[in-house]
Amino acid sequence: MILTPEQLSKELSYANRVLHEFMQEDDRASALLIGAEFDRIILAILSNHLLNASESSSPLLDRNGPLEAFASRIELAFRLGLIPPVFHHDLHRIRRIRNYFAHGPAGLNFNEPKIARIAAQLLTGRNATESMLKPEDSEEKKQSLLNPKNLFGMSCTMLIGHLVLLQFQVRPVGEPWRDFFSTNACL
Repeated sequence: MILTPEQLSKELSYANRVLHEFMQEDDRASALLIGAEFDRIILAILSNHLLNASESSSPLLDRNGPLEAFASRIELAFRLGLIPPVFHHDLHRIRRIRNYFAHGPAGLNFNEPKIARIAAQLLTGRNATESMLKPEDSEEKKQSLLNPKNLFGMSCTMLIGHLVLLQFQVRPVGEPWRDFFSTNACL
């Protein structure tokens, strides 16, 4: 897919609106919102790469299709080489946090021990946050910046920007069978 400047501007503007809303929401709503947005972007990456469905195709990425689940889509995007290992790692952590908020009891927040442990594993946010710290920063400042909600927010902010751009860099898969069969007179 060739990206026009207008499409890029539109996508980045939309991503900024999502991030703005994400920052305004409570913990549960922000985790659900960003999880849904990452699912949408991964779906777009896969859709841009895979061949279009034919009339006899099954609903591969659609509702009730075998790749309906966000976890399956993340895994497929990684296994096809469409996303790097660090994105694969962090998207699964974000998905787990989203699921915990979606199915957990009322009153959850990022300081809940299970959620905090998962957020502490987010590599993108941790690396970016640690790179901003100076050796002379107080321990209080370090802990404040490395709290679970900040790590989650930093990871999501960085990932969404990269993934929005990546979805337009993904090339459609070819049809190598056409060349093979045309030279072997099988079709």
